[in-house]
Amino acid sequence: MSGGHGCCADKACNDKTCMDLPSGVTCGDCRNFRHCEAMYDHKAADTYCDFFPRRFSVKAAPATTKATGATP
Repeated sequence: MSGGHGCCADKACNDKTCMDLPSGVTCGDCRNFRHCEAMYDHKAADTYCDFFPRRFSVKAAPATTKATGATP
């Protein structure tokens, strides 16, 4: 890879770290994980991305429902 490809939204990477995920997250935290797991055999604990440019995107928080007050 050569410089100037603009793979990282934060622009803090270089050619050697471009595909590394942000600190503190793994592939399992990404909304694209199921695709990568099926197509590229990625594991949830992986900390790099095989998409170029890097397409890591944090999963949306699961929707919550209000308690109905009913007991099971």
